[in-house]
Amino acid sequence: MPLNDIIMLSSAIFLAFMSLVYPQLGSFLVILTICLYGIYLDILEELLINLCHLIFFLCFHGYRFPIVEPDLGHTKLRLAREGLEAISRIKNPIAAVSVCLRYFLRF
Repeated sequence: MPLNDIIMLSSAIFLAFMSLVYPQLGSFLVILTICLYGIYLDILEELLINLCHLIFFLCFHGYRFPIVEPDLGHTKLRLAREGLEAISRIKNPIAAVSVCLRYFLRF
């Protein structure tokens, strides 16, 4: 087995393990690996990457990020305490889009 295949196989196994332990980080690593290796993925590696996606989906299906919550006594929404804390930690505009988009895609 060529060295390149061994490296790719070990990285795919590592991605599967990281998706089990840290689903968000594992999914990021899956995207990074696809960008780096591109069309050179074998069937086994594609299966492991699909496993990572499946684990991420199972862990976060139906998860709503608490940015807004109903304002009792009104017909409006207000920012939740957790949402304010999350927004205060955002340092770049791309992160703001990903945080808000994650919430709005769940409706």
